[in-house]
Amino acid sequence: MEIDRTKAVLALRGLHIDDLELMHEDLAAKCRRDFEDLIAQLEERDILVQDMEVRNKFIAAHVRVQNLRHSQEQAGPKHKGKARDDHVPTGKFLKSIVPYNPPESHVWKTDTLQQLTTLLEAIADDSTEVPQLLSDYLQSEGKFIVVAMMASNGFHFHKTP
Repeated sequence: MEIDRTKAVLALRGLHIDDLELMHEDLAAKCRRDFEDLIAQLEERDILVQDMEVRNKFIAAHVRVQNLRHSQEQAGPKHKGKARDDHVPTGKFLKSIVPYNPPESHVWKTDTLQQLTTLLEAIADDSTEVPQLLSDYLQSEGKFIVVAMMASNGFHFHKTP
């Protein structure tokens, strides 16, 4: 319904000052509540956007490491006429087991994903920081296992029993 502006103005002019002050206080309180709700919703949205960005960075780092590993496997030495011994590595490998405790909801925490992303990026870059990053991660987690292979630039996730 559209309110006739003239009737509304006349109705407000006819109110006592105490009634107008009460209306003003009510409207101000409603504005504050709405403002606080809006701020809370914006903060929640910012957290969700940040979580999505962290997950996307993790996926990109995971794909990068897997692609590097795959390209190195493809570029590895070809054995003509011989059966390849799959348990003997063709290069230097450093295997590190990194535990991870998934929460009850099976949703990875953002800070854990950030830590894993940093680790994966270091593995992909063949960084000398990998041992320290692995050590830092080991001090903070527990049940899921990541096998990180330097030089081959690959890793796998395995759930422990």
